[in-house]
Amino acid sequence: MDAERVPESLELRVRHQGDHFEPLGLEGHSQKITDFFVNEKMPQRARDHWPLLCAGDQIIWVPGYRPAHSYRLTQSTKTAVYFSISGPPEKNIE
Repeated sequence: MDAERVPESLELRVRHQGDHFEPLGLEGHSQKITDFFVNEKMPQRARDHWPLLCAGDQIIWVPGYRPAHSYRLTQSTKTAVYFSISGPPEKNIE
């Protein structure tokens, strides 16, 4: 993502009713996050628990899928920021 556009204060949360997202590739058009999950064929059982990186009420990244269009890298991007997320470590059962 373009580091100059990413806000300083970010929050990792699950979806809220009425959330909208501007996925990269829709050229700034938004859609309900529920529609995005359906279009991406995310399993229904995962949708209520999927993490979303947000700045206030705005979703800026759906981990494992896409960033928001307005945070994309462009020709004028000077510095990029890379986010990653991983699951909890596996427990060793002996």
